[in-house]
Amino acid sequence: MGYRNLKNKLRQKYGCRCMLCKRKLPLKATTFHHILPLSKGGKSTEENGSLLCKECQIILHTFDYEEEGYKKLTKIILKNKGRN
Repeated sequence: MGYRNLKNKLRQKYGCRCMLCKRKLPLKATTFHHILPLSKGGKSTEENGSLLCKECQIILHTFDYEEEGYKKLTKIILKNKGRN
């Protein structure tokens, strides 16, 4: 499944909001974010994906996956997806 289809599924399920800052966005202004990065074995799936605004995507990727900042921001995304 392509990123466009994944973004549409996430939008339908959670609304068209950044899953980090919760800002409402047009779909074309969102980015598909892998919660578990591809480099760490993550998959391009609805379960492993989230919609982020470009600003939050940039902020999140200033951290390495193992850093505390990345982990804290990922917890917020999972909480907003209803997964604790």
